Amino acid sequence: AMLEDATNHFWQNLDGINLILTLPVPEGPPLLTDGTTGFQHRLAPWTVLGGPLLSLPWGMDHRSLPCAIMLAARPGHDRWLLDIAAQLEAQAPTIPAPQMPL
Repeated sequence: AMLEDATNHFWQNLDGINLILTLPVPEGPPLLTDGTTGFQHRLAPWTVLGGPLLSLPWGMDHRSLPCAIMLAARPGHDRWLLDIAAQLEAQAPTIPAPQMPL
């Protein structure tokens, strides 16, 4: 009940807003040498809020690594989010194909 109340409160405070566009992480992927899988603490609140989430590749960072944007929608708006993502994907910056190390 507490989680459901928090989710309802969050979206009620965003009355009229059905989509949030944000960064899933503060920068591109972590370096293999840092021993982590990235910034999961940035994703956890969105997962808890129960709405659908989607990340799209969106250009390159200052290290020439791929970046992404994240879309968060209201609970139950899964299909709508996929439709919006398809429209945005058509406008996404081109990302070069990865090169295998020698």
